[in-house]
Amino acid sequence: MDESILDNDFSFEKEATIEQAELATFWMRLGASLVDFMILFPLLVINLYNTLHIKSLGIMLLLTTMAALYKPYFEWKRSATFGKTALGIKLVDYDLNDLTMEQAFKRYFPWAINFFFSTASNLYVFSSPGFAEVNDFMQIGYLAQEAPLTSINTFYSFVFLFLIGSLLFDPRRQGAHDKVAGTYCIVAK
Repeated sequence: MDESILDNDFSFEKEATIEQAELATFWMRLGASLVDFMILFPLLVINLYNTLHIKSLGIMLLLTTMAALYKPYFEWKRSATFGKTALGIKLVDYDLNDLTMEQAFKRYFPWAINFFFSTASNLYVFSSPGFAEVNDFMQIGYLAQEAPLTSINTFYSFVFLFLIGSLLFDPRRQGAHDKVAGTYCIVAK
């Protein structure tokens, strides 16, 4: 009897885990974020035009929400935003599986807090008595500085940088958002 056939019938493949993957570097992830920013830049420009000239609260909320959902939606549906795809990065769990919707939204939590503060500030600006006369970027800035949550938003900006920047010092290159969601950024092969 051929023993090699017998051995093959009873061999078990070891499941792939994160230890076999190449982790994406901080610089790759930063580059992906810059590509994503360029993709979202037209929404920012349209939103600024809306704020200065059209002054539609509905358009502002729609554009802000579209921009906010970009990251978690594509990380759930494609395991990468377009920026990550362009730089060859994929999001996975410990067993190299694609992200679930829950993981994608857990991972997005630091950005969700930014979205909340940004939306609150925009709502304040749009409801301010002098908003109808605002016609330049500096005036918008002055109105936004008067928003009730401005101090907390400024403080959170430093917290956000710490949360995201924590991946610089992590041996597994995970930021706090990755740890909470149980995700890793790997180099897609």
